[in-house]
Amino acid sequence: PCAALSPFLEEAAHIDRNRIVNRVIHSAFHAAKPEVEIPRKHVQISGLLGLDDRSPVLIWGNHQSGKSFALFKACRDAGFHEGIVHVQLDSVKETAGEKLRQQLGAPGHVEVEEALKQAAKTLGRLPIVVLEIPRQVSEMKVLASCSGLSKTLGHDAELAKVIVLASSASMALGFDADAREVRLQIGPLSEQQEQVQEFLQHHGPGESN
Repeated sequence: PCAALSPFLEEAAHIDRNRIVNRVIHSAFHAAKPEVEIPRKHVQISGLLGLDDRSPVLIWGNHQSGKSFALFKACRDAGFHEGIVHVQLDSVKETAGEKLRQQLGAPGHVEVEEALKQAAKTLGRLPIVVLEIPRQVSEMKVLASCSGLSKTLGHDAELAKVIVLASSASMALGFDADAREVRLQIGPLSEQQEQVQEFLQHHGPGESN
């Protein structure tokens, strides 16, 4: 009886693996446009999205600085409309690897790695994993898990392009993927930029002449 069941079990396992792979492939990253958008920041991020560069990317800036929307625009401009797994670490009890596993519905980390490999074949490029640390999370264990996953999954195994979004200077300073990461700070608008932005919001670009 056990031998007779094995083909069904194998088929079920195959379907389960496909489901995890499809979750990677069909994942997308979205972000709302901030009230004040910092000009051309997405262009800087675009320069860091080279999938042949295995360096993890750390993008940090204060809450509502527009970093998520800048990343969204950069991904859109690069033609990355799917294959972007967005992991929000909302709890101090969650680690990056565990949250990624849960989000993909994978039984273990081996299955996560296998799903990323298979997704890359279908997409024709590396999947992107975005790890977001909100400002309310200050637990260093969470940060350490992001640092570790960025290094192992991204740099060492080259299974995904890993991008970390951090909302506090302390988190950015504490991030360390063995110094293999590339860092970009999304700073606040200068006073002059704020004035220009406010003018454009009220009058539109055509009235500045």
